[in-house]
Formats: sequence, structure tokens, C-alpha cells
Amino acid sequence: MKLCIAGKNNIAVESLYIALEFFNKEDIVVILNQEDDKKNKWQKSLGFFAEKEGVKIVGLEDVYPVKDLIFLSLEFDKIIAPSKFATNKIYNLHFSLLPEYKGCYTSLLPILHGKNQTGVTFHNIDAGIDTGDIIFSEKIDISREMTCRDLYYSYIKTGVELIRKQFKAIISGDFIPKVQDTNNSTYFSRKSLSFDQKEIKAFQTAFQIKNTVNAFAFREYQMPTFKGKAIRKVNILPSKSVAKPGTVLSDEMEAIRIATIDFDVDLVRDYYDELISAVKNNDTTSLERVLPFIEDLNESDKNAWTPLIIACYNGSLESVKILLEAGAELHKTNLNLTTPFMYAKENALKTKNLELIRFLIDKGSDVYAKDIFGKTVIDYLDTDEHAFLINELKKPTPYQNTK
Repeated sequence: MKLCIAGKNNIAVESLYIALEFFNKEDIVVILNQEDDKKNKWQKSLGFFAEKEGVKIVGLEDVYPVKDLIFLSLEFDKIIAPSKFATNKIYNLHFSLLPEYKGCYTSLLPILHGKNQTGVTFHNIDAGIDTGDIIFSEKIDISREMTCRDLYYSYIKTGVELIRKQFKAIISGDFIPKVQDTNNSTYFSRKSLSFDQKEIKAFQTAFQIKNTVNAFAFREYQMPTFKGKAIRKVNILPSKSVAKPGTVLSDEMEAIRIATIDFDVDLVRDYYDELISAVKNNDTTSLERVLPFIEDLNESDKNAWTPLIIACYNGSLESVKILLEAGAELHKTNLNLTTPFMYAKENALKTKNLELIRFLIDKGSDVYAKDIFGKTVIDYLDTDEHAFLINELKKPTPYQNTK
């Protein structure tokens, strides 16, 4: 029996590792999405981990003639035509509780529509769009504060748990598919939504505005805006609106208060971009101005770089000090397990300045921490050319793990 995993991101990578517990790597192949450049960013790359584990990467046409094949589509970006396959074991894990939300934007639309629940659905792939018979499903509750990004990560977590729980049944075929109900069946295409909607339109109820902000809040893609200012959340106030919807009642650093159809709301401002600009340029005045309004100081960008990583890479020593004092995690890595200290090394090589390196070591950075390739900072250095840095790194400290 052969297994093919086609797709992207953490859901595909975690499912690959589950599969490796049951299959020899020679019996697994993967198909990459077009955007997969085999580099880990804010999500894991299926191509990267397939190569790391020695799993073969193939094209879709390569698996069509394989008779003893199980095909798993996990956020795959190509249309699957079952008639082209020699196998009928063709499955998809869809991020919604089918029959609702077939198609696109399944992390956004349930929140925009004010739904209380969604889920993940493992189903047969047929000739339609997410219309195949349902095999397994798991529900996910949507809280009023959940953003699109939060829901996407909940989909991944719940989806991985479902794959792990049901993997033996998936392999054996020990399940009874159920035809999808026509009631509550909905479909949304890519054209069904315009991302111009991220600009908040005030001629709505407070509830609708809150849902709009939560639905479009996904930092790696976009943040909602009001008159060009980034907004990260909405607080609905008990005061009924008496002014015209959209009237700005106050405009403060923390929030913009506006009237709506029914209740006033505070649009809580997002300063993440200003934070990143400040640490890049070691602009401590701007950094300290926005720092009180940053909800999560360890939140990463689309490259999985935290503000501390960015400050270290740019050699912004004073910004590093401020971030650590404010609670930034010294050891938080990106998906390649690259530490802030490793990025500080890059700056030291360019500037020949060891002040930041010495400061981070004094704060507890582990010189001998290993990245995803099993290498330490020293492993990347040339003995002759980088002797000035190697000598500094090899000085004994109480924090180093030398084992």
C-alpha cells in the first residue's frame, strides 16, 4: 500500500509525521502546493520536511496510475479529478463543518457571519467541490473574541488530532461514509469575498463590526483598518449610539471610539508595524511609545520572526534591552529553531561589534543551542575568518549547554 500526502503548511507536515509512524518512507510520496519553496516561514513547509525525512516529492500525474494508493488532500491547491485515479481511496480534510462552508475562506466567513461553531471534516473526494460523503468530523466552538488567525490554528490543531485518532481507520477503510445533508449546505468561491472589506464600514451594528474585525485579523495576510489605521480588536460599549454611525467620538492612542447603528465601540489600534519599524531602526523613543499597546510581544511575522529576532538581526542593542525588560522571550525561535542569538551572530559578522553578543550571553543565551539542521552558531563560522567571534563564543559562561 502507498500513501500520498498533497498539500501545505502545518496540517500536511504533522500528518506526514503521523504517516511515518505507520508507513516506511519508501511507501510515502508528497505533492507540494505551487507556493511551497521548501522554506519554513510562519507555517512549516511540506517540501522542507519531506526532503529532511527522505520522502519522495512527485507530481499529481505520477500518482494517477497507482492502484494501491491512499490519497490525502490537506490544503492542496489543485482540483482533484477522481476519474483520473486508479484508486477510489481519495480523501480531503476540509476546514469547516460540512455541509456548511464548502469552498474558500473557511477561517474568515464563519466569524464574519457570527457563527458559534464550525469544525473539520474528513470526506471522500468526488467530482464536486467539497461535496463528497462525510467520513469523520470534529466540532470547534467559536468564541466572540476568536480571530480568523485563531480559528485557522484551531483547524490545524483539531485536524491533526482527527488524523491521528482515525489514521488506522483511514488506512483500513474501516468507516461508513455519510451523504451530506442538503440543509445548511453553503458554498463560497474566491470571488465571493473582497478584501476591500477589511476597511471597517461603520454603518453596521456593533456586533457586525466586531465580527468584521475578528474575521479579517490575520497578521500574516492583513489587518482590518479604519480610515487607514490598523485595528486589532473591537470592544462593544454599553452606551447606545446617538451620533451618526461612523462618527468619531474620540481618537486616542489605545483606541478610536465610534458610533454605530446601535452601540458605541472602541476600535483597539494595532501598532505591530510601528513596533517592527522601531526595532529595525533602534528607535527607542517610538518603541517605548507603542510598547504599552502591544498585546503579544512575542507574536511573529510572516517569516516567523519575533520583534526580538528582528532587533537582534539588526543589531539594535538598546531595543533588545527594552524588549527583554518588557517580557520578550529570549529563547523563542522561528520554525527552523533559529534563536535570537543566532541572528545576533549575523549582525556581529557584518559589523564586527560584539556588544550585543556579550549582552545576550550575559542574559542567558545558549551558545550551543542547535537549529533544525543540528548546527550551533559556531558550526556556521569559519575558523580563520571569524576567529574574533569564535573566541568570544567559547568563553565559559554559566548558561551554556556544552553537552
